[in-house]
Amino acid sequence: FVGTKVLQALCGRSAVAAVSVSRSGSKPKHLENEAWASKVQWEKGDAMKPETFQNLLEGTTAVVVSIGSPPIPADEAWQTMMNGDSNCSVINAAAAAGVPRLVLVNATTPAWCPSGYAKGKAMAAKCAEEFVGGEASRGALVVKPGAIYGTRHTAGGIPIPLAPLLAPVRFGLNLAPSLVSAATKAVPYLLEGALVPPVSVEALAELAADGCLSGEYGGNLTVKTALEL
Repeated sequence: FVGTKVLQALCGRSAVAAVSVSRSGSKPKHLENEAWASKVQWEKGDAMKPETFQNLLEGTTAVVVSIGSPPIPADEAWQTMMNGDSNCSVINAAAAAGVPRLVLVNATTPAWCPSGYAKGKAMAAKCAEEFVGGEASRGALVVKPGAIYGTRHTAGGIPIPLAPLLAPVRFGLNLAPSLVSAATKAVPYLLEGALVPPVSVEALAELAADGCLSGEYGGNLTVKTALEL
């Protein structure tokens, strides 16, 4: 969902060679007739097994990490692995290969999020911070959206549009920031991090592409919260 939109945004920039690494290693069905998708190098790899993608990192100028499970009740260890360990595995491999730029698609986590999800997201953000490590040659952009809307697709290519539901929510929350702030302060445990405007997947993808290519994000750690997206 997010990853394919980032690839599309990168393919829209000049002189960018984009590589997708996923467990399937194949082009998603809904992209079979998309011209831009033919520009992408589709590769198979396992985030938890760096040896399956390490060779692809050599000479790479930027890595975008967009891995995770949704914040729904599930086994804590599994959620920590999906949202934390898997991300850190890729980030550490990128650092070892000398990749100079990192973009991490993270998340805003309300206090009531499942503990494994929140722990994993925090772990991934910490790894991104360590990736930079004060070195002027490395830069990282960490984006922390709330809900993301756009059109998801099933494995069979069936579209699932989310914009009709979430785009109006974004409009409403942006329309009354003082009311949102007051409500959040009144019930912080429930609403802190929850009443943030959803972001479109297209806007998130363009920001990720900027994180790969713009000099603004080189040589430092930049964190974009949900309210900045």
